[in-house]
Amino acid sequence: METEKTAHLIRYGTIASLVFCVAVAGFFHFAPAYDAPAAMATVPPAAAVAQPAPAECLPSGNGAPCIPFDKIQEMMDAQPDAPDPIPTNPATANEETI
Repeated sequence: METEKTAHLIRYGTIASLVFCVAVAGFFHFAPAYDAPAAMATVPPAAAVAQPAPAECLPSGNGAPCIPFDKIQEMMDAQPDAPDPIPTNPATANEETI
């Protein structure tokens, strides 16, 4: 008696799962695919930013205006020539020399 109930449950469960899969497949088959309207698909070009000629500047790479070479030279000249001193390592203060 118990095995008959189990067999019926398995059979009905299999049929229910197949019906569910067919229903989901039918929904996705007949559901309309989303298409962007033509007005939204095209993006108007951005306003042109006045930039020096390509040979006179370095492109920034992130969409910002390019940096003129004169400005780059000024930034390099503003940096100190000597590197920062490296502080001594306090852990080596008590080392013995061999």
